[in-house]
Amino acid sequence: MKSWHWGVALLGVVAVIGGLVFALREPEPDCPRLAPEKYPPKCVAFAEQQAKAGDTAAMLRLSQHFESRDRAAAANWTRQAARAGVPAAIRRILDNCGDGQQFTIADAEALLPRAGELEQAYFKLGGSCKPADTAWAAKLPASDLLANADTAGLCRVAVKFGQLAVSPAGAKLDAGVARKLLGECERRAGAGSEAAQQAHSVQQVLDRQIRPVHLE
Repeated sequence: MKSWHWGVALLGVVAVIGGLVFALREPEPDCPRLAPEKYPPKCVAFAEQQAKAGDTAAMLRLSQHFESRDRAAAANWTRQAARAGVPAAIRRILDNCGDGQQFTIADAEALLPRAGELEQAYFKLGGSCKPADTAWAAKLPASDLLANADTAGLCRVAVKFGQLAVSPAGAKLDAGVARKLLGECERRAGAGSEAAQQAHSVQQVLDRQIRPVHLE
C-alpha cells in the first residue's frame, strides 16, 4: 500500500511541475498582428521561411524589420521584392539611389523596365539619381500619362516636368504640355492640397517666363 501511495504522490508532483512549466513558458508570438519593426526572432525566422518560398509580402516585412537594425539586410530584401515586381519596392529603389544612398544607379536602371509609366517618367525627368533626359522629355507621352489614374504619381511628374521646362536645360520643352500636366494635377489633387499648391507654384513661374518667338 505504501508503494502505491508513493506512486500517486509522485504522479501528483510531476503533474504540478508540468503545469508550472506550461504556465511559465514563453507564449507564442502572434506574428500577423505585430508590426514588422517589433518582430521577435521567431517571427523573423517565419518571415524568412515565407520569403525564401517566394512570398513578396514577407520580403517587404523583412525589409521593414531590418531597416533600423541591419540596412544591408533591409536593402537585400527590398531588392528581392523589387525583382519579383513589387511596386512599392521598385519605387523605393528608384527614389533612394545614387551616391551616398542605399541603392546604386545600376540597381535603379535594372528595375526601370518593371516600373510603372509614371515612375519611369519621374526617373527620366531627373527626379531621382540621374540627370534629366531632355531628349526623352521633349517627346514626353503626355496623353498616356494623363490617362493614368494615379494622382500622386501624375503630380510628381507634372511638377518635375514643369520645373525642368522653366530651367535653362528645358528651354526647348513644350510649355503647353507642362501647363496641361500641372492643370490636371491641380484639378485631381483638389484645391488646398500640397500637390495642388506645388503645381500652382510651378505654373506661376511658367506663366511669368518669357519664351523667345522664332520667326520663319
